[in-house]
Amino acid sequence: MKARGRSVWRNKKTGKWIAEARVPTLDGSYKKLQRTGGSESNAIDLAEALYDILKSQTSGKLPENFAELVRNYLELNRNYSRDTTLANNKYLLEKYVIPVFGRKSPSSITPIELLSFMKQLRKRGLATSTVNKIRAVISVVFQSNKTFGLEVPNPKLSKAISET
Repeated sequence: MKARGRSVWRNKKTGKWIAEARVPTLDGSYKKLQRTGGSESNAIDLAEALYDILKSQTSGKLPENFAELVRNYLELNRNYSRDTTLANNKYLLEKYVIPVFGRKSPSSITPIELLSFMKQLRKRGLATSTVNKIRAVISVVFQSNKTFGLEVPNPKLSKAISET
């Protein structure tokens, strides 16, 4: 079994099942725990439990504003995303999103505010593909922080921005 942050495999020499959990930290490294399980199903359950423990240990301070959330996203993904992808996402966030939402608390950003923001971008003449990319990047920022143990509510936005 391989899932984001959790792995289970059988040791070829001993025949025992190994459960491993990994959680990235804000400095770009990982925290990792390994334990041995008696069976595959036991190891899978053990990997999940280890992952939950690590997530609670490595959870950072919740960002006070959206700009901090973006900084976390950029730092966390520095070693895991292509440089060009991260640079493009950073450009879109700094040019369009942070000026509007930078000082707002991430939990206070509502789907209606985001939809209104997307409509404003379309009125400014941005291409639908660019507006959709900005929407996707905002979603990734929220999701990425959640993946790394920062429980920030993600305001869901429909993918049907092109109709705006």
